[in-house]
Amino acid sequence: MSIHFKKDLHLSDLVFDRSKSKICSVVRNQSLKVIAIVAFSFSVSLPANAGILYNFKTIDFPGETETAVSSINNSGQMVGTFNDGESVFLFDGKKFTAFKPAGAGEVYIPGTNDVGQIVGSFFDAQDIPRGYIKKGDTYKIINYPATPPAVTVGETGISDINNSGVAVGYYFDEDFKISRAFYLDTNTNTFTPITIPEATDRTYAWGNNELNQVVGSYRSDKGFYGYFLDQGKITKLEFPGSSLTAAYGVNDAGTIVGNFFREETGRSLYGFVWNNGIFTEIKAPKATQTFVSSINDSGEIAGYYFDTAGTKHGFVATKVPEPTTTIGSLLAFGVLGTSLVVRRKRNYSKLLK
Repeated sequence: MSIHFKKDLHLSDLVFDRSKSKICSVVRNQSLKVIAIVAFSFSVSLPANAGILYNFKTIDFPGETETAVSSINNSGQMVGTFNDGESVFLFDGKKFTAFKPAGAGEVYIPGTNDVGQIVGSFFDAQDIPRGYIKKGDTYKIINYPATPPAVTVGETGISDINNSGVAVGYYFDEDFKISRAFYLDTNTNTFTPITIPEATDRTYAWGNNELNQVVGSYRSDKGFYGYFLDQGKITKLEFPGSSLTAAYGVNDAGTIVGNFFREETGRSLYGFVWNNGIFTEIKAPKATQTFVSSINDSGEIAGYYFDTAGTKHGFVATKVPEPTTTIGSLLAFGVLGTSLVVRRKRNYSKLLK
């Protein structure tokens, strides 16, 4: 099974298709120098926290269906896809602009930074998956270097890019049996592999920040996990009680967002925010499933969700401010908190063969 995002995807693949997956079930509330990895360690994650509330705003491309937001920058600009990968869009809060590389078929996993660069992946006219970097109206096509006979690349995916021009992504071999993650310094066109010692045949890099910290996912002999890479140190991420965890976005404070499955709920998809070892489960109102793909330095999170009719909508969400310590503020928040609790009660691309 592969992560080439074609239309014959199986359910177990969908957690890694940030912009094209189709999944429906129930979710509860809840300075530039790239170096090789030199250390490997694990952290013990604390229990999940269900106490953080968010205000959600739905993002739908006008007149179209199946909107998914995959990245939000520090200006609040978002990129994503609509109509199941028909095109990529940029949304500045007021205006949607659609685009994709010339000759591209399906497009997926766009990411953006604060200096106007957009990255992503697409199927070219020969139906071969390629990566790209967009600046203005100029596209640079990215292919991971083939090194026969060791590596003949079958797919290159670019997932995210920071303001210094360091991108992260992954490639598949020609048979789509093995995936490996990498950094790409777009200023020098230099690739540096990301190696997870515990990983077997699957490693992905999905997000990075200005500190060159990276988040992603990998498969080992024991399961599928997220990871946080910081200056050569790897922190393993496993949502408590989950059957699969993947990390997709990280901001400069080291706060991570991602998703996980629970087997007992029929492999339902849940979102999370991770901060200092604490997981918080995330859901969009009236959603059957929620996918969290990105977080900016203001703490805004973005992604997409499925409503009860199975329609996919993008979203951006802002954390509800915590109350101040003054008596008046506490009283005011008590009323608001009651309202939120009532509302919350009413609402609520390859892994396994």
